[in-house]
Amino acid sequence: MSQSRQLAAIMFSDIVGYAFMMGKDEKKAFELLEKNRTLQKPIVEECYGRWIKELGDGVLTSFNSVSDAVTAAIRIQSECRKAKEFQLRIGIHLGEVVFENNDVFGNGVNIAARLQSIAPPGGIYISESVERNIKNQKDLHVIYVRKGKFKNIQEPERIYQIVQEEILPHSSPIDGRQHTGSYKSRIMTISVIALLMSLGYLLYQGPMSGFIHGWSDISKSIAVLPFKVIGSDEEGKYFAEGVADVLINHLHGIENLNVRSRTSMEKYDGSSKTIPEIAQELDVQYVLEGSVQKYKDDVRIIVQLINPRSDDHLWSKEYNEKYEDIFRIQSEIALNIASELNIKLAGAQKRRIERIPTTSTEAWDLYLRGKEHHRAWWKFRELTDINFAIGFYKQAIQKDASFALAYTWLANAIRDKRDTDAEGRTMSADSLLYFIQKSIQINPVLPDNFAALAKYHAYELQDYSVALEYIDKAIRLDSANQTFLTIRGRIYTVQGKHPDGLSVYMHALQKEPSESYPVLLISIAQSYICVGEFDLAMSFIQKALELSPDDLRFLHLLAHLQLITGQYEEFMNTTNKSLSIRKDNIGLIDRGRAYLLLGNYHNAEISYADFYALPKEKTTQYGYEKSTYAFVLRKLGKQQEAMQMINETKQWIEENNFNSAYELAKVYTFLGQPDAALRHLHAWKPDMGIHAWIDKDPLFESLRDLPEFKTLVREFQAEIEGIQQGIRAKIQAGELPTLAMIE
Repeated sequence: MSQSRQLAAIMFSDIVGYAFMMGKDEKKAFELLEKNRTLQKPIVEECYGRWIKELGDGVLTSFNSVSDAVTAAIRIQSECRKAKEFQLRIGIHLGEVVFENNDVFGNGVNIAARLQSIAPPGGIYISESVERNIKNQKDLHVIYVRKGKFKNIQEPERIYQIVQEEILPHSSPIDGRQHTGSYKSRIMTISVIALLMSLGYLLYQGPMSGFIHGWSDISKSIAVLPFKVIGSDEEGKYFAEGVADVLINHLHGIENLNVRSRTSMEKYDGSSKTIPEIAQELDVQYVLEGSVQKYKDDVRIIVQLINPRSDDHLWSKEYNEKYEDIFRIQSEIALNIASELNIKLAGAQKRRIERIPTTSTEAWDLYLRGKEHHRAWWKFRELTDINFAIGFYKQAIQKDASFALAYTWLANAIRDKRDTDAEGRTMSADSLLYFIQKSIQINPVLPDNFAALAKYHAYELQDYSVALEYIDKAIRLDSANQTFLTIRGRIYTVQGKHPDGLSVYMHALQKEPSESYPVLLISIAQSYICVGEFDLAMSFIQKALELSPDDLRFLHLLAHLQLITGQYEEFMNTTNKSLSIRKDNIGLIDRGRAYLLLGNYHNAEISYADFYALPKEKTTQYGYEKSTYAFVLRKLGKQQEAMQMINETKQWIEENNFNSAYELAKVYTFLGQPDAALRHLHAWKPDMGIHAWIDKDPLFESLRDLPEFKTLVREFQAEIEGIQQGIRAKIQAGELPTLAMIE
């Protein structure tokens, strides 16, 4: 009996969903086995591999070199993708194994099999030993996924994924469509942080003490007002916004110059206020105003730097040049401002301002259009906007394949769309990773890429430790960036670590306000809601709405706070405002709730019916809300329709593996099963201030007099009160944010 121990690259593959196929159509399942064998075996042999054996739909192979194994895996997945008949998962590990009688044994085989079992459909997962052998191969794109603890394997294994363009399953990366990932985990994330989202080297090492310095203490500060469009070209607004944004970013990087955020400026777009009035409101020493015009290949830009106290024009210039010179013009304006303000720039600062993001002005123009629609989506959640944004980013990449920012923002847009609608959830998470990896290859020090990776790991995988590693890297590259600190705080918040999150937000408030400043304010409000500090939460929401009064994210959070605190009339008013901005948003659900709480069941039914009559992609993720709709129908005596609706709720929860204990408790309460409802409530952990709402929720009216329910409510409230004691002590010590610190 021959036996040899050697180092080998072990590859394990299997067919996705094969057991289901076998149960459904045995003949077709056996045909797929033959097709799989025919597809894989020649490639394995051409890559100098050894076909060990087949285990049902699984195939075990070995290779003498890691490069050969990886090459074979990529070719196999590429051919499988072209065939479109089935999908494979592949795992590869390099380790010591034992070969005996045409078979192979050992932990190397076990690890490869475990990697295969957790890989996404169409994906290739590799171990750290494989990654070390291929990381210097420039034509291979590998990204870290997470650490994994495998059964019968003592040490955790660092898992990586190969994200080559040619193996993104059944899609090009520009199309990016594929059913991937756990819908259960995505829906759970949506349920817990819907309002959060719809809405070591790090400088932070713990709670921050001290107050935020007022702007008056700063030697030099400037506001860049929204640029005007010369003439009646409304189409040119995206260009005007783009020029102003670039100038804000250029100036933001100048040491000892504080720049007001873009969002702070939005309310002055078209304002009749004078420059001195605006400067006084913003507490700035200087104001830059400008106007732009773009016609075909020509641009006209007029800028004026003003001292508002004396109303003197310190510097002004008119540019009438070709669009191809836009980057030079923008850099020159920023450098001239620094010169006029007697600010000496270090070499690195000057190089950053002069850096050109793309060699194609066509790509830049498309990118600006994408950003315009992306911003609109953030505020109004209109699906057409996020679709347009994705389309423009793709076109920008087609014009310049080395445009790093376009890849990064395409990845951000795909992630945003995956959180938006049913269609978005079919978009490939693999393509998202691919675009980030492409951007990192082009510009390995672009901090936005690591922020995007942090959000991916936090919100797609719920791998928070890795998410923190990536956001810390982004902060090391740009320590003044308020947005990155806000993301770091949110990573703590989604874990329920609100004191830690609030400490990070405290630190973020000390940075120059960025475009995401209102989101920082609303993130603070969300954390305070979660710990029951509703007055503090309200103050931050109102401040955010002062800066961006039409932002649906902020209005929905305000409505949520008014709901859980029993302010039903105000809740109705806020809901009506959000619907006046966009009539087909989830404000229809809120309006239905408001009518229900005010006893107007007829209008509540109309609101719910209007919402669920919207296109499916807008309503799918809110299937759990049908339980409240069922309650309304029951109140109207429509028992049959009510039962149909509650059955649809239950079916939706089951189909989506939706395990929200609170929502299941509502279903079982409706069905007259209080024991089951209470069992789920015992397993529930209150979030987003629902501890203050549970005894007001009309769906639990039949439970309210039960001693066990009353005890549960007291326990939830006692738990929050314990957290509040620590929070209030930190607030008293000046370690957590209050509105007084920034006003």
